Amino acid sequence: MQIILQLKIEHYNTKYIPHNYLKIKEFILNLIT
Repeated sequence: MQIILQLKIEHYNTKYIPHNYLKIKEFILNLIT
């Protein structure tokens, strides 16, 4: 059970964090220009 939960959390992180990172990066680039 614990292992499954860990895998779900890792999947969630790999799925959503890069997307958020790209949005933040885009936002910063917009601020610069």
